[in-house]
Amino acid sequence: MIGEPAADHIGRSVCRAFQLLYLKGLVTPLAGNISARISDRLVIATPSRKLKFSLEPDDLAIVDIESGEVLKGPRPTSEIRMHLGIYRCCREARAVVHIHGVYAPILAGVIEPRAMDTEAKRIGLKICVLPELEPGSEELAQRVSRAVCEEGCRAIVLANHGIVAVGKSLEEALELAELVELVYRRSLVIEAIHSLGRHRVAEP
Repeated sequence: MIGEPAADHIGRSVCRAFQLLYLKGLVTPLAGNISARISDRLVIATPSRKLKFSLEPDDLAIVDIESGEVLKGPRPTSEIRMHLGIYRCCREARAVVHIHGVYAPILAGVIEPRAMDTEAKRIGLKICVLPELEPGSEELAQRVSRAVCEEGCRAIVLANHGIVAVGKSLEEALELAELVELVYRRSLVIEAIHSLGRHRVAEP
């Protein structure tokens, strides 16, 4: 792939990651996206409007980070501006994973993510929440980039949309994305338990 020795290996990893996310119900066949650096100036990204669970490395797009030019492959994800914005301002970012999830996008702003597990605490996970913004828009790209590069967020919940996770590796980005969904799922259970306790009818 375009003379970058890491492209084939990383491309295969991206395809396997998307299959895993699909099997876990965290993305739909056409929604969600992943990108990963293959060099200081290039990223490989999932395409737009293609079945994600059957992707092959040659289905991926190679994009220049600074110019946004597609150097090889199909049209990349409609969220490519968001991905490129993160890479431009965060040199440590090696991968960006955007899933839709179930719990976090709906509960963002409704309940606080209270149930941080030991792993989330250990890595000092900071979850930022953004209001509902137009998918694929320049505003969304700018707001997410600021959250990452100015506020130090490694995971961003987009209200009624999804989760964006930024990692120093693809494995780390995947872990963070799933961890955020898990944190909100556990938080909902805690809220439900507390609510049941408050409304429990005393035994006669």
